[in-house]
Amino acid sequence: MRPSAGVRSGGDLTQALFTKRALEKHGVEIDIAPSLEPNANGYDLAHIFGVFDPEICAVQMAACKTARVPVALSPIWWDLFEFYGRSRACERILSGPQSRVRQRLVQLRSTKTERLLSRNERRKYSKRLELQVNLMRDADVLLPNSEIEAYQYRHCVGLHDRPIVVVRHANDVPLGLAATTGQRYGVLCVGRIE
Repeated sequence: MRPSAGVRSGGDLTQALFTKRALEKHGVEIDIAPSLEPNANGYDLAHIFGVFDPEICAVQMAACKTARVPVALSPIWWDLFEFYGRSRACERILSGPQSRVRQRLVQLRSTKTERLLSRNERRKYSKRLELQVNLMRDADVLLPNSEIEAYQYRHCVGLHDRPIVVVRHANDVPLGLAATTGQRYGVLCVGRIE
């Protein structure tokens, strides 16, 4: 896990904890190591969660490879190029004069994302993407959470030659409870839109 997992929770930590719980039910011994340079000596497998901070993941991957331990990687990755370009443009439009919002949003729809980012921002994004893809390529197996995510790895970033096994997110909601009581309660959060 990333070193900040203990103080800054997130989906990657939740995924790691659920994975740990599920594997322990099958008799597998699991240690969670929130560390920049985990000591993987003596382990059969290292499982790294997330390439969203590629600089951290690169150090973790190197430590595991130095220990000659196979690495399973749950990349937790999506191509955010459109998000980076369009979200910032939307913020600028919505904070501008109210009388021009509609017109500028219409213009935004027909603007290519590349034009919304500076040359430097595009270069930084490309460099980050290259590092993320290289990390995914270096893993012994990729563990995406959905077929859509697996498709992204195979076809959008060219990892069709890598072993990929889809591992769906676990949950701990007693789904049958509402059906037996006839009552609805609570909120089941299944994702987020950034």
